[in-house]
Amino acid sequence: MTPTSGELLLTRLALSASHSPQAHADFTALLAEAPDTLLPVAFRIALEGSGPVDTAIRDALAAIAADLTETQLVDLLAIVPTGTAALAHTAETLTRTLLQRPCTDRQRSLLLRHLGRTLRGLGRWEEAVPVLEEAVRILRVLTAQDPDTHQDDLADALHGLGRTLLSSGRRWKEAEPVLEESVRILRVPAAETLDTHQARLANALHNLGSAFMWSCRPRSGVPVLEEAVQILRVLAAQDPETHRYDLANALNTLGECLPWPDGQKEAVSVLEEAVQILQVLTAEDPDTHQDDLAHALHHLGQTLWQSRRAEEALVIAEEAVQMRRVLAAEDPDKSTLAYVLLHLGDTLTTLGECHEAETATEEAEVILRPLRAQYPGDYPSEGTLTSAGIPQARDVAGPPRIDPATWAQAT
Repeated sequence: MTPTSGELLLTRLALSASHSPQAHADFTALLAEAPDTLLPVAFRIALEGSGPVDTAIRDALAAIAADLTETQLVDLLAIVPTGTAALAHTAETLTRTLLQRPCTDRQRSLLLRHLGRTLRGLGRWEEAVPVLEEAVRILRVLTAQDPDTHQDDLADALHGLGRTLLSSGRRWKEAEPVLEESVRILRVPAAETLDTHQARLANALHNLGSAFMWSCRPRSGVPVLEEAVQILRVLAAQDPETHRYDLANALNTLGECLPWPDGQKEAVSVLEEAVQILQVLTAEDPDTHQDDLAHALHHLGQTLWQSRRAEEALVIAEEAVQMRRVLAAEDPDKSTLAYVLLHLGDTLTTLGECHEAETATEEAEVILRPLRAQYPGDYPSEGTLTSAGIPQARDVAGPPRIDPATWAQAT
């Protein structure tokens, strides 16, 4: 079978697999017949978004993984772009298969960091925690033996673990010392990669500041976040395309942490800057940045309202609600829409628009009542006039991509 005919057949089966179990089975069987030729083709199809190819590839790999060599597995992993959602299940299967083979401690730590990141991307935060804890344990031993070679990897693994703990229920206190250790390591950069280290340090500081905020210690987060913003301002001035998004999100979190009432004027200024950056980014790429802009607008509106600037807050709140309605149309989790509706209700009440406020609040309550019943304590109580914050954690570049060169270097 030629690659062209195989690609055509795989594409047809992929398009049918979402509604035909037989097509899914045929797709899996076809991949198993000629994995060297057809798996790379299937990867390309998955990255182009043609049907639920990822799970079909995963199923095929599960059937043939024992027959694939280490070289084949590494070559396939090298095709998967870092952080992609299109092949997340495939990346998990390839990584777990390699973890079952003999490998060095450094290779194992690399695989564990990749697996942890993949599980985070799949929303399986609790599963990712022990995976990353094992990576940290291995790298602590390696760093004690050769700090120059391994401490950068240890910092990355600690940061990944800290970020995962931030998103794993209410484990913010556990995240604090992990992120603090990552920050301490990243404060000693290698001169030849100064900008890379500074960016990673800024993101680690941002996550540490978030941990303080979520642990009800926002004042402790302020100096940490101010340092992150200071670093990112310099980096964004040098390379705006790479760093302005991180700067906007660090500004957003800093604005949330600045104390009330003393820091409210500065918070408004900081959040307005974040909104301005995100408006530009959203105009360039709405699908990627609209959610972040809605988040920043929500908190700017809250801060204006707390600063007794209700008329200005109303304009911002209405824009946030409009944006959240668009996003909620394709998202089964409507809680973020409920939060901005609650704030809109607060603002309208302050301005004496009681009927409109009641309408907005009731719409929010329709969304939140079943969520409160399902997850007691995780959502604001009915009648509460303050809307809950929307958690947000920044990621870093993560572990190096697994390809033949990095795999050989880790031997």
